[in-house]
Amino acid sequence: MRTCSNPADSALRSQLALSQTLPRRVYVSPAAVAALAELDPAQLQLPSAAVGASTAAALSVADCESVWAAPERPGIDGLFALEQWHSLAGSGVALFCAAGGRRPDPDRLRQLRLELCAVEVYRREFLAPSPEFIQRLRKDWSNVVFSATSVDLLGQLDRSVVSAGLTAARARPLLVLSQRIAAAAGQLGYTDVRLITHLQAEPVRAALAVSQSRG
Repeated sequence: MRTCSNPADSALRSQLALSQTLPRRVYVSPAAVAALAELDPAQLQLPSAAVGASTAAALSVADCESVWAAPERPGIDGLFALEQWHSLAGSGVALFCAAGGRRPDPDRLRQLRLELCAVEVYRREFLAPSPEFIQRLRKDWSNVVFSATSVDLLGQLDRSVVSAGLTAARARPLLVLSQRIAAAAGQLGYTDVRLITHLQAEPVRAALAVSQSRG
């Protein structure tokens, strides 16, 4: 589970004010986009960069007209491998992220002569499923669909189902937002992984319709 940082926090307000003045903002996940939509929605229209396709899609939905992305190489290293960063040499860049999340390679930042301003706009909180929820899963197993919006959340999901003795969950449909998450799911043993652009009604319905057509 992810929650926004406290918008009343004075340090956070100062960081957000600074990030508004920088030439480019980096969003590490759709959760970061959602956090800015709550904390400082006007920044979503400023020039940005997206770590993955799902994050870029979230920025597009928010009407951001200038988004740098590296779809052929998702992840923060792939994003900062883009040549466009050289045009910002000597300036700063904001990174909207969670505490403990990945940062760009320091050597690459020095090479690009970029100063990073990391703004922690959300935090990860793991909530273990209740016994009642696990019981509901067992009762209606044929209708269970899982989703994971990051590798971190996928790991939390897998630990939860394994600890509950539900390893059969790895055979249920799993909706993911990037090839990177899909690859991690495959390594964990998930066998029905479906890539979608974002967790909204139409993409979800389209992904789940695959199983109906197979039947």
